Amino acid sequence: MSALEPTTAGAVGVAALAAIARVAADRFAAARLTHVAEWSLLAASALALASVALPQAWTASVLHAPPLQDPRLGGSIAVAIAALMAVLALSPALVAAGAGTVSVVSASAIGGAIAAAMVAFLGLRGGLPVTAVALGGAALAPALIAVVRLARAGAWRPALLAGGAALVAVGTALACCGARAGDMPVAKGAVADTLGYMIAWRGSDDGAIEVDVTNGRWQLDARPMLPVSSTSGAAAHVPFGKLFTGPVGILHGIDSTAAAQHPLVWLAKGDSVSVAGASLRFVRFRIEAGTPVHMYADIAVSRGGASSTISPAVRATSKGEEPIPVVVDGVGSIVVAGMDADHGRVALVIPGLAQESVSVPAAAHVTLALRPGLEAAWLGLAIGLLALLRMPRSKPA
Repeated sequence: MSALEPTTAGAVGVAALAAIARVAADRFAAARLTHVAEWSLLAASALALASVALPQAWTASVLHAPPLQDPRLGGSIAVAIAALMAVLALSPALVAAGAGTVSVVSASAIGGAIAAAMVAFLGLRGGLPVTAVALGGAALAPALIAVVRLARAGAWRPALLAGGAALVAVGTALACCGARAGDMPVAKGAVADTLGYMIAWRGSDDGAIEVDVTNGRWQLDARPMLPVSSTSGAAAHVPFGKLFTGPVGILHGIDSTAAAQHPLVWLAKGDSVSVAGASLRFVRFRIEAGTPVHMYADIAVSRGGASSTISPAVRATSKGEEPIPVVVDGVGSIVVAGMDADHGRVALVIPGLAQESVSVPAAAHVTLALRPGLEAAWLGLAIGLLALLRMPRSKPA
């Protein structure tokens, strides 16, 4: 496993503090140490969740690690162990409530086995994911039993806190192991389909890249901002995503492909290309019904402060499609070679491009990482916080 990133390292350290304070509180019967253990467990859960929910904190070790060796899994494991120790500390109260120690241990073993079997069935067969989820299940099952057993005595809130932390451990471990589609090119104006989501690069505005991610029920409209150096092709890792749900996208940069080797270029609405001192910008499509049907591509031409609009077209007849070119002085005949109305693009044959070096934005490179279990982790943190805030303060020993 790679080195721990800072947020995960914080989760591991605070979870260790929670475990040590728990042991010391049981040994010395110190109520203050019990509070330290409880708040530390909640803080460790929050840090482990932050390492998954806040992609801005992701380091290179997270971005490049295999899903089954994600360094954030260390935080999930640490929180699960601390939650398990919190549950085991409730054994005397459970025995007093009529539950034997054997039943608590059995529930822990069964919970861990069921959780491990479920993730193995889902295909997560790596050692770290199975360990994290199994430990979370081993803490969650007896915590649920403790909540029910201790409800009459009014001492169920510590068990609820441990159960919430265990749920955070399971949810974050699953979120770390979500499927990932790496460094996928998305053409401007086009739509790419991967992992059940549709990704579209709509354009650029003041350095911000407009990216849409949707699967029909869930939608994200993001505007990640690339560093200035990345707009020229340098590698970048700019994350974008929602805090509580859904996948995370990582924008790596814009690939500008030189169009000098071929006179044909695809332009989305608003795109422009410079040839022979003239700037040609694609404005819109127009369709004139009739016999035959005419499909126009309006192109704004600017040169030396003067501007005009040309409309090369395609005539659709029963014998096929016939292009209707338009001549631009100093450039040549502009011909429509193809139209992609679904994605708002037009293919133009511009002779001047064959002699000049022209760069046209080709694709945004995006990595999409799913985060299954993120909602469960947030639910676990909310349960733990509710239990802790409503927990009665015991008098210091």
